[in-house]
Amino acid sequence: MIPSFIAMSEQIKAGSRQRIAVANAQDKDVLLSLDQAAKSGLAEPLLIGEPQAITALMRQLDIAPDNYEIIAAPDEVEACRMAIRLVREKKADAVMKGLVSTSIILRAILDKENGIRAGRLLSHIGLFYVEELGRFLIVTDAAMTILPDLEKKRGILDNAVTAARLLGLDEPRVACICAVEKVTRTCQPR
Repeated sequence: MIPSFIAMSEQIKAGSRQRIAVANAQDKDVLLSLDQAAKSGLAEPLLIGEPQAITALMRQLDIAPDNYEIIAAPDEVEACRMAIRLVREKKADAVMKGLVSTSIILRAILDKENGIRAGRLLSHIGLFYVEELGRFLIVTDAAMTILPDLEKKRGILDNAVTAARLLGLDEPRVACICAVEKVTRTCQPR
């Protein structure tokens, strides 16, 4: 497995720059992160949203707007649709959430006609490096799939194992935990 975030960064830099479509990019932390990623050679951001708001915020943060492609979108819903369309058309490699509600960007991702869902269960992972253990831990689906049945739990686990393998871990070890201590009626065996 990749031993650290520094090693991961070096491996990513050795590959090609990834184009990231950022939905509603007028967010301070998003712009600072993207500027750092661009300067490090990791990413080529495509900033989607209100051009004047994005440009004004970039100037406040001492980021040169002329170094970035800014794509106008009339509102956050359209910004999400445009970001997803860029990925679907292979004009971007990934989508990043800017100043937009998670439900709005997920609606664009999951849209049956214009989304990018590949037919598998959608889940997310958090990747943490734990210094005391000297390795990464992956935490998955902390709040995305509400009340998963056994098949959905299997899908969440499959996605996490796929992510671990992409990080170079051939045989990941897993532990299933639950955020509640009591079995609810909907979770009891039949």
